[in-house]
Amino acid sequence: MTISPLSQAAAAEFAPEVTYLNTSSWGLLPRRTIAAVKALADENAAGRRIGAGSFDAVEAARVGFARLAGVRPDRVATGSSVTVHVGLIAASLPAGAEVLAPEGEFTSVVSPFALRGDLRMRYVPLAGLAEAVRPTTALVAFSSVQSADGRVADLAAVRAAAAAHGARTLLDATQSAGWFPLDAGAYDYTVTGGFKFLLCPGVRRSSP
Repeated sequence: MTISPLSQAAAAEFAPEVTYLNTSSWGLLPRRTIAAVKALADENAAGRRIGAGSFDAVEAARVGFARLAGVRPDRVATGSSVTVHVGLIAASLPAGAEVLAPEGEFTSVVSPFALRGDLRMRYVPLAGLAEAVRPTTALVAFSSVQSADGRVADLAAVRAAAAAHGARTLLDATQSAGWFPLDAGAYDYTVTGGFKFLLCPGVRRSSP
């Protein structure tokens, strides 16, 4: 039996000890990511580098993501979470602005807008998102792939509808970046977490 180069590369990078179910939560870390995290921890323990690493590593990540997303590196900003960046966008909207989002959209995408208290939130079924854009819509906030069930949004239709009505678009690509084509420049704002298909380390949270 011939093993494909892709399968060989995957076997070299990933070695789960249990059956891994590819859910919306976390991606398996490749060996190279694990090695980088361990190296940083060792340097911190030895007192050679205290903190999260170097600006060079951050810049390399920006360049890599820019290549994946089809934009220039100077258009990529890094941060601690998707919610933080969405919060910046939410803060920029004028009071009374209408934000349109799919029903059941992940909280990181909608909470910063809803918690402001002075924005008009409107939720519609994902399948009808494009048709629901209207002249009063200021922003359409949605995920390319829904974390709850894997449904893929009609990206082209939403972009066209938003452009026709003068609305801006906010795309969360957390569940798609790394396996689904991404053109970040096609949206006014694009955010994504790196802990899934971008194979970055993240902070796991659990309740007591």
